Amino acid sequence: MLWNISHIPGVRACGRGVIDHDQGVVFKRRDGRVYTSGTTRCHSIWCCPVDAAKIRARRADDASEACVRHVENGGAAYLVTLTARHYKRHRLDDLMDAIRDAFTALTSGAQWAGDRARGREGERQRMGVVGIIRSTEVTHSERNGWHPHLHLIVLMGAVQTPRPQIPRKENRPEGWTMPEWDPTPVSYFHVPDPKTADRAGLNDADRQTLANFERMQDRWDRQWSKWLEKQGFRPSKKYGVRWDRIRTVRDAREAGKYIAKVQEERPGKKPREIGVGNELARLDMKAGAKMRGAADEGSRTPFELLQLYRQYRSLDADTAQQLGVDVDARLARLRQLWDEYETATRGRRAIEWSRHLRDALGMGEEATDEAIVGEEENGAGFAAVDTDTWRRVCRLGLDFDVTMAAEIGGFPGLSAALDELGLTAQELQPPTLE
Repeated sequence: MLWNISHIPGVRACGRGVIDHDQGVVFKRRDGRVYTSGTTRCHSIWCCPVDAAKIRARRADDASEACVRHVENGGAAYLVTLTARHYKRHRLDDLMDAIRDAFTALTSGAQWAGDRARGREGERQRMGVVGIIRSTEVTHSERNGWHPHLHLIVLMGAVQTPRPQIPRKENRPEGWTMPEWDPTPVSYFHVPDPKTADRAGLNDADRQTLANFERMQDRWDRQWSKWLEKQGFRPSKKYGVRWDRIRTVRDAREAGKYIAKVQEERPGKKPREIGVGNELARLDMKAGAKMRGAADEGSRTPFELLQLYRQYRSLDADTAQQLGVDVDARLARLRQLWDEYETATRGRRAIEWSRHLRDALGMGEEATDEAIVGEEENGAGFAAVDTDTWRRVCRLGLDFDVTMAAEIGGFPGLSAALDELGLTAQELQPPTLE
């Protein structure tokens, strides 16, 4: 279905285009899941439910590992959520630009980085911030429109060797090279939590750290609201900056999963039905009524909007008439939303790490989205179809159904599904060890 409504060529061809006509398509199994090998992939973390699931799963593992390492070493970690007050009239790309630029304003300038020429420390050094992992989440509701917001994992309470001073480009002599710097923390210090600290029992160093932290939080609140207001978005005490302490290793693991997989699993929320019946019930409510009893119950991730689109398309005329809904109008609305989402997210990064953070935690180089998706090529092949067979399956819009038949029933299940279409598959024997 996504292949029919997406405007991104790579997404339209994802899983359908055949890379090598002579080799065809191979069905492989890895970790209990079946996928096709030999087909083109889009590697889109924003717009492809299949590839996004793989990429976000790896990013979640990386973020969890980073947070766990930092907490186990004695550092402090916070999950920070940055939101903006918005209305239905606001365009998604304008909202995403605003929160991106507001975050940049928070983590740049002398208040954050300090001013060496004047001997002033910034928040980054005073609070021992090793780095930040940033994730952007987007949801939508018919009441309030698009709602992009940022989730951060802020790792602090570490002492690092001083960063090398980098001269401006115009002041760099000929042959200048970037000086080496080891960002690995050399020690850690206690960061009291402003919400729970026993202030009377703190020593002088902890009291100073707490005061620095509260000043940092106050500055973030003020500057976040000020910047958004400058961009035309009204500030609000309810929508702003929220800090939540990550206290245990278990919390650290969950925080990593949370910021990396918010777009697909809505962590922390109970599973809920997103079927057409629920959606129609909500659409029939009066404008002033509560949406399913909770303020955020009406919000949906973009992939949930896709599911809803598919379910509307599957409604027969009698059911639509019985429910009293204009299916064509609803499909057009959902397609309009998806078009806006694709346009607004194009060229943006969904998950970003501060420079030097991976090195500071000894985590090595980050895998690319392409490498993560390509890891499935290591699965065990058990069936193959020629290029013409796969193209016909795709033209009929049955590639997902055929793949699921192979996942559930193995080669017999795949053969049965293809047999109904007058097609065949070749069974592959597992390699033998010599």
